[in-house]
Amino acid sequence: MKAKTIDTTKLDKVVQVMEGLAERRRAQRGPKAGSMYYDLIADCFRRVQRAGEEGKYLVGHTIFVPTEFLFAMDIVPFYLEGMCEIMARVHGIEEAFSAAKAGGFASEICSGPGYPGMATSP
Repeated sequence: MKAKTIDTTKLDKVVQVMEGLAERRRAQRGPKAGSMYYDLIADCFRRVQRAGEEGKYLVGHTIFVPTEFLFAMDIVPFYLEGMCEIMARVHGIEEAFSAAKAGGFASEICSGPGYPGMATSP
């Protein structure tokens, strides 16, 4: 399926949260791995934001797709389970499920709400 337009405004908040977490980790002067992780996550979301502006294809994929192939073809990968989980935690679970339902997805296909503490936003 090819989308004509993609609204990336919700990605802005995710990038801001991840950058904030990275800064907090750097300020703690602990292992660099913590801040590097959040920087990498923010960069993944930035790539998705820039895909349309740069005229690149954006492809949703599962964990089973090796992203090296996508990068080699100059395609921006969007890891569905991981990135959507992060977006749901930042924006709130209920909002995420409402958006999915509006797109025609049944909430039963996601096990997220079954986890303790997942019924509300963090």
